[in-house]
Amino acid sequence: MKDIVLSGICKAFDGRQVLKDVSLRFPAGSATCILGPSGCGKTTLLRIIAGLESPDTGSMEGVPDQISFVFQEDRLCEAFTAVSNVRLVSGKELSRETVIDHLSEIGLGEDLDKPVRDFSGGMKRRVAIVRAVCHPAGLLLLDEPFKGLDEKLHGEVIEYIREHSRERTVICVTHEPEDAEKLGGRIIELEKIGG
Repeated sequence: MKDIVLSGICKAFDGRQVLKDVSLRFPAGSATCILGPSGCGKTTLLRIIAGLESPDTGSMEGVPDQISFVFQEDRLCEAFTAVSNVRLVSGKELSRETVIDHLSEIGLGEDLDKPVRDFSGGMKRRVAIVRAVCHPAGLLLLDEPFKGLDEKLHGEVIEYIREHSRERTVICVTHEPEDAEKLGGRIIELEKIGG
């Protein structure tokens, strides 16, 4: 696994500059939290790293082929159970029992037979996180993954991610500096361009 290196990344939408000359290094196998005000390009930066957006200028190197992503929206298959949602991305690599262990670890062990459409927002969020963690990827991208979780669950989920991502590069967008401390990561602050 290599460091992920971004050099001179620029991105504009409809003539509005969102990212300007962003050069960053994300050390392999470590956690980094990106903080900054709304509209400063945090989500756009994650989408560029994931290959979902192309930068207008600049380059990237070291991004692994396999990436897991927790988006701001949960993006679950609503008619499927939590186990089925996780196994969609983990395939047969993980047994059903292992998936159940992961879901139970963050408090979802009692709701395994319900379709996720019947879940609360916080429950869906946890399924999305387990799904990303269970995908065998070298890079885990997290876009405000803890929104909708109460304080107790917030801490449990951070510990779950930390425990199961020890060999991965983790990049987390958050508004909370404490998340970086709990994840054991460093902080990068993005500034908003213009007013």
